[in-house]
Amino acid sequence: MKIFICASMNNVKKMLQVKKKLESLGHNVFLPPGTDECLKDPELIDDLKRDLKYCLENDVMAKGFELIGRSDAILVLNYPKNGVSGYIGASVLMEIAVARYLGKRIILLNGLPSMKKARWVIEVKMMHPEIIKGDFNKLEIN
Repeated sequence: MKIFICASMNNVKKMLQVKKKLESLGHNVFLPPGTDECLKDPELIDDLKRDLKYCLENDVMAKGFELIGRSDAILVLNYPKNGVSGYIGASVLMEIAVARYLGKRIILLNGLPSMKKARWVIEVKMMHPEIIKGDFNKLEIN
């Protein structure tokens, strides 16, 4: 299966680990545009002015949406962040919406927080995601 990984760039190293794991299981994996740059320069992640400049100059969002279109599924690495387990940020939420619109399979690595803890949970649930609870073996190869 062709899988596009969605995650906060704070998890760039984890994205690489998951990519290797999925490839060892026979999947073809796409990483978000800008992943290599964030690995080379980790300060780019938190320097919002530089990050925005890079993203605009390289049309990162459009390139990511294009990769979603070429994929069979997206895998959201929703690790804990900012005290919220199963965290999903704004960019990933947009990627989930694009995947849903394109009819792609939406897979969450971890469960979601309660709707009381994070208002955006209702929007994610409306996208009919599958939750694999960290078990990559639940991803069948098409």
